[in-house]
Amino acid sequence: MRGQKLLCLILAFIVCPALPGVPCAYAGPDMQTAAEWEELVFRLKNDGLCNDAMAKGIRALPPPTSAPMGRKIKELYISRFVRPCPPPADAPKPKPVYVYPGVVTPENAAVCRAFLNEHRDAFKKMENEYGVPGDIAVALIFVETRLGTSLGKNNVFHTLASMAETRRPEQLDMWLREINPPQSRMDWLRETMRLRSDWAYKELAAFIRYAEKNGLDPFSVPGSIYGAFGICQFIPSSVAPYAADGNGDGVIDLFALDDALASLASYLVKNGWKADLSRVGRHAVLRRYNRLDVYVNTIQALADTVRGDPVGKPVITVGKHRAGAKTKGAPNKRENTRRPR
Repeated sequence: MRGQKLLCLILAFIVCPALPGVPCAYAGPDMQTAAEWEELVFRLKNDGLCNDAMAKGIRALPPPTSAPMGRKIKELYISRFVRPCPPPADAPKPKPVYVYPGVVTPENAAVCRAFLNEHRDAFKKMENEYGVPGDIAVALIFVETRLGTSLGKNNVFHTLASMAETRRPEQLDMWLREINPPQSRMDWLRETMRLRSDWAYKELAAFIRYAEKNGLDPFSVPGSIYGAFGICQFIPSSVAPYAADGNGDGVIDLFALDDALASLASYLVKNGWKADLSRVGRHAVLRRYNRLDVYVNTIQALADTVRGDPVGKPVITVGKHRAGAKTKGAPNKRENTRRPR
């Protein structure tokens, strides 16, 4: 009888529940033991964020994965220690507009125009209330999630919880082998992991509050590789100060177009958007949504194409772009603003 019970327990750990974007337990060498969720449960309970139902849901999750933390540490390490220094300040600045490849095309502009026409009432309502043009808004959500068709393959709760629980360098063996940091940089690594872990816990707490307030199942929300979610890809901590109820139903659902449009427009307005802004001024505001210039260039160039206006300068594609896979949260790029997607 004891042998049968032991076998059942082993099988319970191996066969994990299917969650969007969550790998099965023990699916790879970077998985920790499921027992490590107990520390998170204890912490959330102390902060008044975890009742019995929440604790049960957390314990049913697959073990934490080191992927979110490992990916972020690798990005930060390469950016800080590996990439060459920027050119001197007096070096000539490039004149072309650098944009993501495959985004600013006549075909994509036609798709955006059709989307604008199909949802003209929602876009018109947003324009009237916030003064954000429909071509800018449709270009933004095209870049973010391909108009809501690419919402991310990761589970928001599992992503943020895993990152919050990954605090020690020994948990990143696979990732550290790729960057091979010298011993002299281990203090930087430990401190950076601590900051990123604290950031993820803060985002997880905000996500739990959002889900509870709006009646969502926190364990079933898809999102980006760093926990951004919805058509406009907000990080959880940006929901309370910026998100808006666009359709007036009393619920902020960032997967509903009316709410997503109102939320992104609310974010832009609260960060300086005005109807009479110059192109340079618009660029500055959009850059608060994502600090990468190539991101802002792409939105403005796609909006130009949607309107049928010339972009104005030669367009050069650069880098890589995949909707639903980008990020926002201090201390890097868009993460210090609305979201780490």
